[in-house]
Formats: sequence, structure tokens, C-alpha cells
Amino acid sequence: MGKDSDDSSPLRLEIRDLQNHASALRGELEAARSAMDAAVQRAVAEGGAEAAQLQATVVALRDELECARADTQRQVAATLADASGEIGQLKQTVVALREELEKERADRDERIRQTRRESNDEIIQLRGTAAALRGQIDNDLATRAQAIQSGRAEDRAEIAELQGTIHELRQRLETAMIARQQDR
Repeated sequence: MGKDSDDSSPLRLEIRDLQNHASALRGELEAARSAMDAAVQRAVAEGGAEAAQLQATVVALRDELECARADTQRQVAATLADASGEIGQLKQTVVALREELEKERADRDERIRQTRRESNDEIIQLRGTAAALRGQIDNDLATRAQAIQSGRAEDRAEIAELQGTIHELRQRLETAMIARQQDR
């Protein structure tokens, strides 16, 4: 038995060493697991804190976005109110300008009608004047023609009288020349 116990002693020592070593490894493994669990818990805690921080950031950004939307809606409403007021004024201006334009057109049309009436009256007067002048010219021409014919008739009579006087004077001259010739 001594031999077995001697043989077993190194084995037992080895087994004990291995058991101690296994125990040490188990301890290290548990320490590593504890460290790892602690790291995981820290990571989870940090992740939770970061998630909470991100959620707080999201909430803050959402609030800020809602405020910005509300401001934008107020500005849009104010702009629309201003624009609708301006549009109302522009519509009133358009109506006033349209009425003024219609009045100007009516005035222009009336002035054109009045000018045409005056022109037609003037044309009628000018036609009357032209007809009267034509009649006067015709009368003057007829009177001149009569005067010319009368003048020609008088001229013919005077010419005939002058020719008679010339003939008579010629005869007297001839008689006087003959008498003179005979006296010589």
C-alpha cells in the first residue's frame, strides 16, 4: 500500500493542483462574469441614461418644433390677414378704377357724339353756304354773260356807228380831195 499511496500522492497532488487551479479558474471566471455583468449593468445603465437623455432631447425638440409650427401658423395667419386686407383694398381700387374708366368712356362717347352732331351741323351749314354761293356764282355768271352780251351788242352798235362815221369821213375826205384836185 505504501507504493499505491506513493503513486497516488503525486496523482493526488496533481488532482489537488488541478482542483485548485480549477477553483482558481472558476474564481477568475466568476470575477470575470461579475465584471462583465457589472460592465453590462453599467452599459445598460449608461444606455438607459443615454436613452433617457435622448428621449428628453426628443421631447425638447418636439416642443421646439411645435412652438416653431405655432409661430409659423401665426405668421401665416398674420400674412394672410394682411394680404386679405391688401386684396380688399386692391379690389376696391379696381372697382373705383373700373367705374372711372366707364365714366371716361361714357364722357368720351358723348364728346364724340357731340362732335359728330356739331360736324354734321357744320357740314349742313357749309353745304347750304356752298349751294348759296353756287347760286350766287351762277347768277353772277348769268349777269356777266348778259352784261357781256349787252356790252358786245353795244360794242357792235358802236362799231357799226364808228364804221358809219369812218365811211362818212372817208367819203368827205375823198370829196375834199377830189375838190382840191379839181381846184388845182
